[in-house]
Amino acid sequence: MREGELVALAEFVAVDADRFERAARSLLSPTGTRPSLEDTLAAVLLYSGDLLPTDPYADWAALRRERLRYRFLAISDLCAELAVEAGLVDLAVDTLERAIRADPFDETRTQRAAAMLDDAGRTAAARAMRARAERVRRSLEF
Repeated sequence: MREGELVALAEFVAVDADRFERAARSLLSPTGTRPSLEDTLAAVLLYSGDLLPTDPYADWAALRRERLRYRFLAISDLCAELAVEAGLVDLAVDTLERAIRADPFDETRTQRAAAMLDDAGRTAAARAMRARAERVRRSLEF
């Protein structure tokens, strides 16, 4: 809605980034209780990618974009950990895959996914995942 020279969202409009940020704040706040797998997975699924993907160099959105991405990565790591504890290796690996797409140069998640696959007896998939991690590591060498 228009407010003089400004355009603002009406009160009843919900923005996916705001919904994700509320869920992330709740999950990452030090409450003393560990979040559930269901809650972390719900938050992971709320994240739809970088803020303003068609304008990645918008200075005014850079800080919020990075904050949302870092929270997504933290929640993804937690969700993967909880999924493994629940015996849901595929869910853990899928969650890490989403995080890897958001942060492709952090090879630690790829290595974690490979270890999870190894532990589940899926050696070929683990080997392919390790090869991905090695390609990332080599691409970062100077």
